Amino acid sequence: MPTHEREITEPVDLCLPGGRLNPEAVGWTRRPLHRANLRGWGRAKRWEYWGVVTPSHVIALVASSLDYAGVHGVYVLDRATGAEVSHDAVVPLARGAAFPERSGRGTARVEGGGVRIVIEQTAGGTSLRAHAPRVTAELQVPLPDGHESLGVVIP
Repeated sequence: MPTHEREITEPVDLCLPGGRLNPEAVGWTRRPLHRANLRGWGRAKRWEYWGVVTPSHVIALVASSLDYAGVHGVYVLDRATGAEVSHDAVVPLARGAAFPERSGRGTARVEGGGVRIVIEQTAGGTSLRAHAPRVTAELQVPLPDGHESLGVVIP
């Protein structure tokens, strides 16, 4: 059974003033337009995921806060040798996690369980920095005008 979610094209608050889901926020975006105005502990489910593929490496970073836990990960594949390094961490109460009110603006930082990830918006794109046992990565990802990313809100 196919579903057809609405494309959101203007900034929108995720929640109504009373804290319930804003029906106008349900749908998908081509760029960050949802403002995460969540209230109350245990309600926030925030994350940033980046996957970068180059001729020599595949790099994946996930930084998240679920309020009750932070779930973070760093993965690197050396395409020439097939060597992989992966480190995941679950951090109680998402200690050490901070996210901007709107994805794609400001800096997201997580640290705990041996993983440190910083995702920072710069004038020309996004800076990705990650450190975990046996791996350190620093990447600059250019984001040209018209670049799209995916944002989704599903009740």
